[in-house]
Amino acid sequence: SGSVVTGYVVQWQRDTSIVCPDLRDDRDDGSVTVASSSFTGHTITGLEPGNRYTITVTVSNGAGSGPVSNAVAAMITATAPSGPPGPITLVTVTPNSAIVQWGEVLCLQRNGEITDYTVTATNSDGMEEGTASVDVDARRATISGLTPSTQYTVSVAAVNSAGTGPSTTLPVETPDGLTVSATPSSSTSLTISWTLEDSLTATSYTISYYNTNTDCFTHSRSGISASGTSYTLDGLEEGTEYSITVTATLTGNGGTQEGSTTATTLTAAPSAPPTGVVVRVESSTSITVQWGPVECRHQNGEITGYWARYGEEGSSEVQMVSGDSSGGMTTVSGLTKEIVYTVQVAAVTSSGTGAYSDP
Repeated sequence: SGSVVTGYVVQWQRDTSIVCPDLRDDRDDGSVTVASSSFTGHTITGLEPGNRYTITVTVSNGAGSGPVSNAVAAMITATAPSGPPGPITLVTVTPNSAIVQWGEVLCLQRNGEITDYTVTATNSDGMEEGTASVDVDARRATISGLTPSTQYTVSVAAVNSAGTGPSTTLPVETPDGLTVSATPSSSTSLTISWTLEDSLTATSYTISYYNTNTDCFTHSRSGISASGTSYTLDGLEEGTEYSITVTATLTGNGGTQEGSTTATTLTAAPSAPPTGVVVRVESSTSITVQWGPVECRHQNGEITGYWARYGEEGSSEVQMVSGDSSGGMTTVSGLTKEIVYTVQVAAVTSSGTGAYSDP
């Protein structure tokens, strides 16, 4: 109509097809009136990073508003996500892998289109282990190459075109690949039992063992059938603790799995007498008897005490006096003057009294 321009109305609308299609807020749509006849531009603030907006301008004068201008599309520069993904859920875990899934980053914290996720597993030493295969659309990952019986912190962070956002975490502990137990079956044998985790398959087993008291090397039994779940170790020493490790050789390139335990064979009476028995005359009616330990390989269990027996030389009648487990000496009193006595000493375990020393 030729009237003087009195102002402009700038309007904008967010394209919800890119980010947060199901969420709208008061920043998605807006308008501002600029009362100026010399208007050449206006800065719109408070828009969402990483989003596309459609912008139009309408001119007005004293007679009213004119037609709406052609729409212009503007893409707001993305910034790294400002919030973490939703809580992580452990789907399944094996000795060497874990599958996890997680929730979305809150819509207004995405700051652009989420294109990827970083997924890591960190052990208690702060070292990352394993490799993650990520399904972005399903928000799910499989982490492989983990170590059995290890505590991890699994972290997930969202990625957009501007960078990586903060992470959300979940503690995950991988189970034992091979669980081992042992029970004594006799004073010279142990029954070893094991359970291989269901996701693993073995081709054979090897059992390694050693005497925790005296051995400086490890014995082994190899080539044990993969179909077995137990094995009897025989030829062991009585009343002796053994450290036992079962190793499963896995199919393909699965490597090995190990499990360990300790067990003690049943005790038996000592198979040899104490060493170095010495008798010392203290008076005309008393003597002191001293002795050293039974050789370790003949103890056959924990020594719980000692017996010293004595009697007149040539007589079948004997008397007994006890010595405690820490002993090595006892005193015999009330003897008859000028009589020759014979003295013998034996060690005791929970299974009985062992061999006596020579008179």
